[in-house]
Amino acid sequence: MITFRNEDAMNYEIIDQDGIECLSPLEVSKLLKVSKTEAYNIFHSDGFPSFRLGEKKLRVIKKDFITWLKNQKGETA
Repeated sequence: MITFRNEDAMNYEIIDQDGIECLSPLEVSKLLKVSKTEAYNIFHSDGFPSFRLGEKKLRVIKKDFITWLKNQKGETA
């Protein structure tokens, strides 16, 4: 079961029943300071740990995103 926690009027965090925080493509685009289109490209790239909620909504578990990001840093260094 997935619930939404409202942190402020404009910002929703997606939390599942186990307290796992998930990020949307828009949130990832803001974190990486890239366009929303580029974030969607990342979500569809090989090796990115994204999943779908229903038919359309893409998400990534925040912990998995951080691990993926650290691995990307290692590949380009």
